[in-house]
Amino acid sequence: MTGSTPAVFIPGLAGHAAEFDAVADGWTDGPTLRLDPFYGEPSIAGQAARVAAAAQRAGFARYLVVGHSQGGLVALELAKAGPDSIAAVGIVDAPILVPAPVRAAMTAFAALLRTPLGPALLRAFFRATFAEADGHGHRADVMARLAAIPHADARRLVRATFRYPAREAIADLTVPAAYIRANIPTPLDRLPAGVRGYDLSGAGHWVHLHHPQQVTTALRELVTATGSAAAGIPTATPSCRRT
Repeated sequence: MTGSTPAVFIPGLAGHAAEFDAVADGWTDGPTLRLDPFYGEPSIAGQAARVAAAAQRAGFARYLVVGHSQGGLVALELAKAGPDSIAAVGIVDAPILVPAPVRAAMTAFAALLRTPLGPALLRAFFRATFAEADGHGHRADVMARLAAIPHADARRLVRATFRYPAREAIADLTVPAAYIRANIPTPLDRLPAGVRGYDLSGAGHWVHLHHPQQVTTALRELVTATGSAAAGIPTATPSCRRT
């Protein structure tokens, strides 16, 4: 791919646009659009449509779309539903290859969010995503943003996330794609042919905050599709390598 490639960045539940600032600042390949989550829209497809509308308003005819966590599923859906507008899709630590038993447990968990225990269970779920890389300030910010979301909106998004057929969606992609693994144990060797896998395990779920340069490097390799940039990606722990 040559010429300017705009980039659209989508955070996950309890995320915010500024968490992609460092990655976007390193994206010199074109203009960027950093979005806040769309609350009040309960479906992944509906969120993808709102992202597409925002990109259109920004004047982006064809662009790289990058999503983190639940936002990664929105990016995946956008790339599947509107491939003519998507130059490539980057999926950052999203639940895409979840085994059937785990998906069943996640669905049961989502149902429990409708009970009086729901808010406490959701807080516990988010706390479980934190890793050593996540400092106290970051953890407090995430939990504060989560608390500010109406619980009904949050639980609907969790339900939509757990019910989304990500395995089928990524298999049906017709645009270049990359998956960046960080905290979710996604088996990179099981990604569909043509989907690049990058390993940043140990960097924490919010890897784009902690290692933005490595994330930007992976995205640039995806877009340029030269295949030669992998040799220049740092391999020290946490590593960023293509499989």
